[in-house]
Amino acid sequence: MLTPDDVRSVVFARAWRRDHGYDEAEVDAFLKRVVATLRGKPLVTARDVLTVRFSPRKRGRRAYKKKQVDAFLDQVALTLMKREVRASQQQERAEARRAEPPRRGVPEAAGREADPPQRRPERVPRAEFDTAGPQQRALDKAEVDAFVDRVAATLRGEDTLTAHDLLTARFNPPQPGHPGYQEAGVVAFLVMAAASIRHLAPRARAIPAQRMPIARAFRRGATGGRGLTAEAISSVVFNEPPEGTPGYDVDEVDDLLDRVAATLRGADGLTAAEVRAAEFPQVPVGGYDPVEVDALLDLVAEHLDTARTPDRA
Repeated sequence: MLTPDDVRSVVFARAWRRDHGYDEAEVDAFLKRVVATLRGKPLVTARDVLTVRFSPRKRGRRAYKKKQVDAFLDQVALTLMKREVRASQQQERAEARRAEPPRRGVPEAAGREADPPQRRPERVPRAEFDTAGPQQRALDKAEVDAFVDRVAATLRGEDTLTAHDLLTARFNPPQPGHPGYQEAGVVAFLVMAAASIRHLAPRARAIPAQRMPIARAFRRGATGGRGLTAEAISSVVFNEPPEGTPGYDVDEVDDLLDRVAATLRGADGLTAAEVRAAEFPQVPVGGYDPVEVDALLDLVAEHLDTARTPDRA
């Protein structure tokens, strides 16, 4: 995740005179609002970042290269999205606590049968995927949308998909001339949705609940399989742990995932052994769900065990 200093210190190359570029003053002004937001003054949302438009170079003024600005704003949007998800979860928990009736200090009768475990309430993950660019792997939109509908139904208890179903799902590329979803975003969504489905309480259904660790369910056999990419790692958003359960320190986890993404791009040398040995301080409230983090790191370690070349997509 980006910090205010990261945004303040970013440097973009200037566009050549014949290139339009983005007006330098407009970009700088917008980034100042981003810095203020990261410091706690909510001036900009992730949606604002994704939809912002800058004027082309004005006569007599300087401009930044569009590709560099767009790439950096993608990182800004992801950072703000993670902050917004975390803030929304904290607000929901606070509202739930306020809605609870006051508890009386009445001891339970000896021998009373414990209440059955309650299903952990799961929010249906939000699935909004970017359209793939010319050099990016694309997936058929209709196929992905139909499968995501089943994922949402499963999290509501109305369908019977398992974690294995999500992690082994395959989609065709779009028809020639038709846009498709960016594969990295779809993979990131399915990995995190699979983690949520693994924690649903068992219930009567045609297919038994999947209890296999994600790293084993996400097999990459000789016939090939989907590998993790730096882009997919950067797109992951973790849930907070259940109330009363400590979570992993957010900054520590993000730092490790930054190294994972850099390694997949070929800019770092993180090993599978280092990933497996990683330990994170725990925080009593909030943080990242340890089960979700560990599940993703299982995937990362397996990928690093088998990957031969860095991902430079």
